[in-house]
Amino acid sequence: MRCHQADWFVSTRETYKESEDYQEIQWTLVAKGKATIYLIRSEEKKEAGLECVWVLTKQIPLNSVQHQSVPENWQPLFEEPFVSAPPQAVKLGPTLFNFDGETSCRAKDDEGLLVTKLTWDYYDDTRTRNVAIEVWKESDRDYPEAYEGTVVQTSEFEILPEEKRRAVLRKVKPAGKGLLPALWTFVFIGLFLFLSGVPLDYLIAGIVPVFAIVVLVQEASLFWSLVAGLMWIALAGMFFFMDRIQASFWGVALGALAVSILVPRIVASARPDLAEGANGPILFTNLLPPLWIYSFFIYFKCAPGPHEAFQLITACLLPVAITSIVYLITRRFQNAF
Repeated sequence: MRCHQADWFVSTRETYKESEDYQEIQWTLVAKGKATIYLIRSEEKKEAGLECVWVLTKQIPLNSVQHQSVPENWQPLFEEPFVSAPPQAVKLGPTLFNFDGETSCRAKDDEGLLVTKLTWDYYDDTRTRNVAIEVWKESDRDYPEAYEGTVVQTSEFEILPEEKRRAVLRKVKPAGKGLLPALWTFVFIGLFLFLSGVPLDYLIAGIVPVFAIVVLVQEASLFWSLVAGLMWIALAGMFFFMDRIQASFWGVALGALAVSILVPRIVASARPDLAEGANGPILFTNLLPPLWIYSFFIYFKCAPGPHEAFQLITACLLPVAITSIVYLITRRFQNAF
């Protein structure tokens, strides 16, 4: 999505329905090196018809919003103690915002639990600026958050066409926050298992596929997930067939290249609305692990023991080399994705 001369990746889309007459749709927009923003479309059925308001908003510190605890005495809002009812007016800097209304819906909190979320909306006199206070009604207490927004028109943003969307996706889609902790966890677990006596080649054989699956679970979009499922099924069938006919590893590599080009193309053709250009992560989580497993299957089955260092290095380098070559080919012919 392009908004205010910048490109954004839409990470989530959520719908909050309060009643048959009112609902909100929220798009979460993220980009590398930028603070997360939210595009919200509120829809309210009125006698004159459906009224739609678009607000582009971002989270701000709660204590940057002031309210009158007593007349003419402006105080910051704090989580504890939090106000029991929406103030009739709040201030953000020198600007006064008047209370416009309260909405309520059920939404998922950070732990994935459905809880009640209250939203208090405030607008300035021009109704071009908005302050929203969200109150998450958790079982232990209320958790308020503050957001500052601007009313926007649909002409101020656009959904990028498919060819442009694929070109900018890698530039704006941020890396997952959980990848670095997961990597360090695997390092410590691997070190512990090695010190416990697990052979090094067994650790190396297992850690890459398991780590790739963790990345896939954490980061995969719907397109990525569809490609992953089909690629793993296709590669598993191909490996079984290649092993039965005793094909060479390079025959397997050519089959993997065909699968890596055809499967994403098939999914993109069937669901062009979901297609992404992030072929690098897709390949390294869905092509490298099966090749890695097959390479070590050959290593343990065919390589004479005791294993030499060059045999272990070869078992590691071959799947990495094939995946890298496939990545360069698919990147050169980007329309394959």
